[in-house]
Amino acid sequence: VGLAARLREVRGELPQRAQFAGPRRVAGRRQVVGERLPRLVEAQIGRHRHLVHARLVPHRHARVRGLDVERQRGPLAAGRTSWTSIYNWVDNPEVVVIGLGKPVRFGPAATQAVVGIDLFLANICDYLAALDVSPGARVFIVERDGTLVANSHGDSRRRGADGPPQLRPVAEAADPLIRLAARDVQAAGGFAGIREPHLATFSADGARYFLRVSPWQDRLGLDWLIAVVVPEADFTATITANLRMTLAAGAALLLLALALAVLMARFISHPVRRIEAAAKAVAAGDFDTPLPRTAYREFNRLSHAFDDMTRRLRAAFREVEVAHDELEQKVAQRTEELREANDELERLSRQDS
Repeated sequence: VGLAARLREVRGELPQRAQFAGPRRVAGRRQVVGERLPRLVEAQIGRHRHLVHARLVPHRHARVRGLDVERQRGPLAAGRTSWTSIYNWVDNPEVVVIGLGKPVRFGPAATQAVVGIDLFLANICDYLAALDVSPGARVFIVERDGTLVANSHGDSRRRGADGPPQLRPVAEAADPLIRLAARDVQAAGGFAGIREPHLATFSADGARYFLRVSPWQDRLGLDWLIAVVVPEADFTATITANLRMTLAAGAALLLLALALAVLMARFISHPVRRIEAAAKAVAAGDFDTPLPRTAYREFNRLSHAFDDMTRRLRAAFREVEVAHDELEQKVAQRTEELREANDELERLSRQDS
């Protein structure tokens, strides 16, 4: 395309009736095709001169090998670089292309010719299929009259009973989702009236789809519409997956929190049970059971207070026991004294009698 757009001068020895000549690749090998081939011609491209094989087709020839010359009359009539309409190669009708032609003049007689480059529609389909839009997306290109130029899924051509394959209407596309999108656009007024990006939604088989149709033109005369269909599930799938991950993470965190709570309850309840056992021992009169230390400061403080209480209780009980023993001794002594005094009184009473 750059060569066709920037070619300024072509010089060289050309045949009197030039037909199609140009390079192509067959099975990975470069070949030059054409019945009456010109020599390598010298082309001025910017500041540099190159030896190139040129496709030089005088407009007076109606049809030559591999090229429909009538398709090149558009660039000749316009007098500038422009696109042709879509056509099949003459020598290989299976190949569907769109050409970019630039009118040039060469030779002493200023013979008119067209330097052309073909763009394969199959390559456009491959490019659309390689686009990473979304897993279920469809991308297709249509002309204003609804002819399917290329698409990301399926063949844009259809075969008749005889003759070369032709482009099919987009409403008859091989992919059912593209057909549904085309019918939705046609129900809204068709492709011809779309001048601004067209947004729409439609449903099929319980699924919802988003559709965007955007016009695309260039300064060389191309006027196509590019449509993208994306299932809503491709957007919500990520949201649903994130929601599931969030729920799974929340459930895992909840289980972890419960496990930590049970573990902490065990760590906390164990010292509490020890304090309970020590309190029962104190209640039973055992003041010599110390509380073990733990990793918790609060329980250690409680253990210290409990041990201090048991020490004081033990000391108090010992004092009570000592006082009780002293009291018993005093009571026994007084009882003995009273018994002796009573005996003395009885003896004196007998003497008086």
